[in-house]
Amino acid sequence: MKLPLLALALTAGLVAVGTPARADDAPAVAPTATYTLDSAAIWAGQRVTLTESGRNGPATTTRTIDWGDGTVETPGTPTHSYASPGSYGIKVTLTDGTETGTGVFPAGSTVTVTTSPGTYSWERPTIYTYPGYMEQGSMLASGLPTASQVWTGWGDGETSLLASAAGTSVAHWYGTGRWTPSITVQNAQGRATPRPAASLTVLNDVTTPSVSLTVPSTPSKASSWSTVKGKASDTQSGVDVVGVQAYKWNASTTYYYNFVSKSWVTYTGQDLPDAAQALLTVDGSGTWSTPVAGLGKGYTLQVWYYAWDKVGNGTDSYNATYALTS
Repeated sequence: MKLPLLALALTAGLVAVGTPARADDAPAVAPTATYTLDSAAIWAGQRVTLTESGRNGPATTTRTIDWGDGTVETPGTPTHSYASPGSYGIKVTLTDGTETGTGVFPAGSTVTVTTSPGTYSWERPTIYTYPGYMEQGSMLASGLPTASQVWTGWGDGETSLLASAAGTSVAHWYGTGRWTPSITVQNAQGRATPRPAASLTVLNDVTTPSVSLTVPSTPSKASSWSTVKGKASDTQSGVDVVGVQAYKWNASTTYYYNFVSKSWVTYTGQDLPDAAQALLTVDGSGTWSTPVAGLGKGYTLQVWYYAWDKVGNGTDSYNATYALTS
């Protein structure tokens, strides 16, 4: 049976008419949450951690974290490491599939990343050793952060922990070569990216130092030898010490000089004490000197002198002999 046109129109109208909105329906609410950073200032290579609280939204809410360095994670893990220095703003987006909200950072959402602190140099950037042996280089560290650990990878396979202090000097043994240690600073935020320290060069020292005696203008005058002096130098590791011995004799007796008691002692061929040798350093101009008391005319003076460098290369022993006639 066919329906009347009026009935068809009413039926179509019933299909098209929607349910009217109720005045007490709740409006759609975007999910939210509050976030805090465990640190807003770290060193390159370290990590920060977000703590979430007060999330408002269904259990199906998805979290996306934009860490500000090009890393965007969904679902976002709460910890992130920064590789390079810079200033990074963090954004958190929450979505429940229908509504999208933004995480709230009451204390700020910017992380400042800097290079780990500290200055690391060498007491002497070039040191010398004897072939087949090792030598100590002394690293000078300053500006180390407090409440931190500072690790040094020495570049030869060894790693050690430096003290945490305003400044420190740490020695390490090296063979020949060029060595560049790597410094890693660590605190509660983790280990920072290792930093290269200044390089240390270790060379073989195969040369001997040079040493000379300064002869006074009137060497026959006893008083002109009240101070025995000379020069010494070395082109590589540097002069360590100069050794000096002094003897005098007349027709009847030979004496050696005791540099501790500052007196002449009769010498009859006996073993000499350590005090019969003066071990002298050189000053900035390469000069060495030592006083010798009790010389007078009528004697013959003989001075022996020799030198070693800092790795043990030594000169021959040289001597000079002068008759004291006044």
